[in-house]
Order: sequence, then structure tokens, then C-alpha cells
Amino acid sequence: MASYTDTVQFAKKSEYYKINHLGKVLCTLCNVYCSDENNFIKHLSGKTHLNQIKKNELLLLKQKNLEEEEKRSLLAQQSAEETKRLNQLLSNNNNNNSNNNNILPTYTFKTEHDPILFQTKVYLEIYFDLLNKNTNNNHYAETRPLHRWLTAREAELYQIENNNNQNQNNKEEEYYVYLLVACEGYQTSCFKFPSEARRSAPGELISENNQNNSDNNNNNNNNVAYHHSWDPIGKVYSLFFVMSR
Repeated sequence: MASYTDTVQFAKKSEYYKINHLGKVLCTLCNVYCSDENNFIKHLSGKTHLNQIKKNELLLLKQKNLEEEEKRSLLAQQSAEETKRLNQLLSNNNNNNSNNNNILPTYTFKTEHDPILFQTKVYLEIYFDLLNKNTNNNHYAETRPLHRWLTAREAELYQIENNNNQNQNNKEEEYYVYLLVACEGYQTSCFKFPSEARRSAPGELISENNQNNSDNNNNNNNNVAYHHSWDPIGKVYSLFFVMSR
């Protein structure tokens, strides 16, 4: 049989243990006073205390779900605003292309193929350095590029294909997806990729074998399989993703 000292030490280990100046033990979770540590231990295994623990767990779970829902709602709102802005940029650029008011940006394109994992890393950098010449115009100085993926049918809405090629077989174009990069004051850049290849999505990570073969091990985002960033000083929009079979 456990001694009184052992009972007290065991009771004090509980995170809900608290004793007042009258020597009564308080359960801080249930706000219930017990005459001594022995009764406090009995209370911990009682129905009242166990039900209160379940209520707290459900409350914490509910709060966690609400926080995650708020995060998803915020991300969805940001994505919708970005998509709306991009659609407006694409529409404005298409209207101005015929008047040659927009500048065609330069870019570099690099790929690394992994024959073991059947994956191809794609590195894309697009340069909008002429934005530096528009520093007197605050509207252009604060702008930044955006990108979006389009299917062949969606691309027709933005007149991606040359009008002279409209008589080609539409089934052939369904084998491609389009990457559009738009920036106000510039013509929209379009890159074509095979639609059957799987494309990495935001939040995915590169496998260890693929990561070890990378030439950019010093990059903090090296383990991320989909990444895009904007350098406001160098005026460079970088995009990285992985395509696989």
C-alpha cells in the first residue's frame, strides 16, 4: 500500500494539481476542491474529470479546425485575387500587343534530366530589367509578374496560338499545357509543355535521390519541388518545377 508521501508526490505530478493556503487541493481543470491528495487522485480517475478532458480535447480540435479553415479561406482568397489580377493583365496585354506598346521580356531556360527517376527539373528565369527605366512611374515601379498554367482550350481564350495556325488539328494541341508569365508593361511570355507529363505542385518536396543530383544544393528552396519568386532589385522572376512520367 502506498504511503501518504508517495500519494502526495504522485498527486503533485499532475498538471492540474494546486493547493491553497487552507491545505485543500484544487483541480485546475474542473475547478473542483478535494480535501486531500488521496481524494484528488480519485477525482483524476473519476467521471467528472474524464468528461472534462474529453470536452477540452473536442474544444481544442474545434479551434484547430477553425484555424485551418481560416488559413484555407485566406489562401483561396489570395489565389482568387491573384488569378483575377493575372486575367486582367493577360487581357490588357492582348489588347496592347497589336499596337506594340508592350516589351517582350528576355529569359533563360534550363533543364536537368534524371534517367533513374524519369524526372526533369525545369529552371526558368524571366528578366524584366526595363522596369528600372520606369522608376518615375510609381505604377510600374510597384508592379510584379504573375504566372499561370493553362490547358489548350483555356489558351484559346487568350489567343496564345498564332491566328495562322487555327486550321491545324485541335486534337494535336490537347497534348500540351501552357505556362503564361504576365507583367504589366510587357508582352505575355508563353511556354509549351506536354500535358501527359506530371507536373509538381506547390508544397511537394524533391526526393532524396533527385535532390542529391542538383547543382543548387546551397539554395534554401532546393528541397521544394515547386517554387517561384520575384527579385524586385534584379527584376528577375524565377520559376522552378519538376516534370515526370
